[in-house]
Amino acid sequence: MRSPPASSARGQGACARPSVVGAANTPGQRAERAPIAEVAEQVLCPPRPTRPLDDLLARARAEYRQRVTSTPDDLSPAALEFLTARQLATLTTLRADGTPHVVPVGFTWDQQRHLARVITDGASLKARNAARGGPIVLCQFDGGRWLSLEGTSTVTDEPGAVAEGVARYAARYRQPRVNPTRVVIEVHVGRVLGSAAILRPAASVRPCARG
Repeated sequence: MRSPPASSARGQGACARPSVVGAANTPGQRAERAPIAEVAEQVLCPPRPTRPLDDLLARARAEYRQRVTSTPDDLSPAALEFLTARQLATLTTLRADGTPHVVPVGFTWDQQRHLARVITDGASLKARNAARGGPIVLCQFDGGRWLSLEGTSTVTDEPGAVAEGVARYAARYRQPRVNPTRVVIEVHVGRVLGSAAILRPAASVRPCARG
């Protein structure tokens, strides 16, 4: 009897196993495989290769499990350098109904004042959300390295504050376009979460409680 085609067997969720040439028909006699059967099985049922995505996800999960929490006073040199790199972040604010609003933004970090600044148009939803003064989070990440800056928000259109926000943004990213209705979202940071690779060298950190 002819063995089913390989494509048919694969469609049933199993590899097609070639017939064993020279198999014994009497009890107690050991079946021997012919070399051609071994080769056929290698071709039809190759070992499952390791996928790069699997490795990446495993490393990311391992990094996340090593997350730590800190305060702005205890940021390590690695964390401060990370906060000056030319990278974007996500900004999470709360809408009036309490649902999260998450958008990508550029921001700058003021270590002396523990203040993150986001420049934006005064009519934007993120500015209107932040003006209510609720909780706010900035999260910057690069592969397995990440930092979340948690705090409360204020919004200002004071010319001096806007000019400083623009100057700091230009130093980190590029000169923004002129916008007469620009405001600055100020994130007053009280807690920092992040990957151990960035925060662990800090002087005072503790493992982040799972929740």
